[in-house]
Amino acid sequence: MDEEWTPLDCLLPSGKQRICLIILNQPIDKEHLHTLWGKALLRACADGGANQLYNITAGDRDNFLPDYISGDFDSITPEVKAFYADKGCELIETADQDLTDYTKCLAKMLEEIQRRKLQGDHRLGVNTSLEGDWCSLIPVGGPCQTVTTGLKWNLDNQVLKFGTLVSTSNTYEPTAPGSPRKPVTVTTDQPLLWSMGIHIHEK
Repeated sequence: MDEEWTPLDCLLPSGKQRICLIILNQPIDKEHLHTLWGKALLRACADGGANQLYNITAGDRDNFLPDYISGDFDSITPEVKAFYADKGCELIETADQDLTDYTKCLAKMLEEIQRRKLQGDHRLGVNTSLEGDWCSLIPVGGPCQTVTTGLKWNLDNQVLKFGTLVSTSNTYEPTAPGSPRKPVTVTTDQPLLWSMGIHIHEK
């Protein structure tokens, strides 16, 4: 088992987590963007997500250039598209209307993840106080035989596959009040997308 990985460490300025970042067409918190950008090994925008990045980095855009932008380009503005193309960002037009821009962008990122062999056994630390109550494991690219611990509904060599079983509404193993959550372990034979809710503390 690899050393413990704390997913939400990436939101903490002191965190050491290295990540892959996909920016979607949603409002971005500038402070979180700066924190996440500095920790990202690979940075991408899904179509209109490039508009969000362009707008929030006004005055400092040259320091926030994504590795690639993908999608069918029906949301990105001509001005934004031209700016990033001129700066040498890779523009990947994906016209498959059966897939969302996020899915298309994730598929490209998955190729890079597989190239770097970032899958297998993982131990997730889920006790930073930023974690929300829900989490999910979603197969990407194909069926995944999966074993987990630390979840309310663990998987015991079950196959996650769309149309049969996906773990989209899971939560963590209950603990006594005031006790820390147990780490989550995930063993998979194919890439999985781990998603989790977060609590944003008011300043």
